[in-house]
Amino acid sequence: MSTRECYLQKSYVGRSSKMMDDMKATLRELHGV
Repeated sequence: MSTRECYLQKSYVGRSSKMMDDMKATLRELHGV
């Protein structure tokens, strides 16, 4: 795998995991936990 592909995959994974964290935080707020 080329460096560029590796970089793109990393940034994609980083973005999606941040989105998951944001979603979990929002759910926590909604449920008042």
